[in-house]
Amino acid sequence: MVNEKTDKRTLLWLWMYINKFYAAQEIGPYGNPKIIEKIQAALKQIPQEEIDQQLKSTMIIASYYNWVSDDPAQLQWLTERLIKATQAPQSIQYSMRCDRDYVIGLFDLLGTLPRTIIDATNINNHIKKTLEQKKKSVLYLKKEWEIFSQPNKILEWFNDDQDPVKLKAASQIFNKQFPHFTSFLSEFSNFAEMVDTFERNQIPTAERLIFLSAAKRKASKLRHKENNKDKKVQCNLDISLTAKARLKKLAAKHRISQANVIEFLIQKEFEKSSTFPEVQEQIRRFK
Repeated sequence: MVNEKTDKRTLLWLWMYINKFYAAQEIGPYGNPKIIEKIQAALKQIPQEEIDQQLKSTMIIASYYNWVSDDPAQLQWLTERLIKATQAPQSIQYSMRCDRDYVIGLFDLLGTLPRTIIDATNINNHIKKTLEQKKKSVLYLKKEWEIFSQPNKILEWFNDDQDPVKLKAASQIFNKQFPHFTSFLSEFSNFAEMVDTFERNQIPTAERLIFLSAAKRKASKLRHKENNKDKKVQCNLDISLTAKARLKKLAAKHRISQANVIEFLIQKEFEKSSTFPEVQEQIRRFK
């Protein structure tokens, strides 16, 4: 029944079915080099009629899954719910995550009956009934996802791997706007993590809109700062001959330019946050 030509969806369903209902077969994680051989060996211990009936009663047409995308946030959301609904064992839970094929496999596993062979006189009704129930389950989750994802569409602007500044801005604004949620948050590592944070804390749509607006402004400032980083500008100043001589000596001593000496001293003084009276007194003594 299983060979190199077996389609991926069927192979994945068989792997899940065996892992859930025939765990003693120990076929290992999905994707291992000998997975086909291991499934073949396991199937020898399972009645062929059982597998045939289960396949016919669980595999709805692929078009029902067209709404399932490669969006990590959607895949994570579906995975969590399907693992719970299918009561998937750890061997299934930890083998693959955040993968569309894996989610479809969990959908196919949903509603599968353990080690059941239906009487021939009832098999057609059974298949029809289970397929209809499966379709309802898929459409129900689709509707639930649409409701769930509506507020998250506000956050879609941040889903941009080509512009990491957006997530950086998001982290800074989130810490400022929602300080009571950030005790364990330093910075969002990816878009899915950000969406998950908003959902776990049940942040309403209105506050998400405020967050988006503030984060866009912050991102603009961060980009401006980055674009102007280390830019040189002409700065003509009149200084005393004594200061000029000392500046020249400092530059020669440290083997850096006079401009770098000035920048270093400005930065050092800035970090000290000296008050103007203190600075004026230092200048008076210097003269």
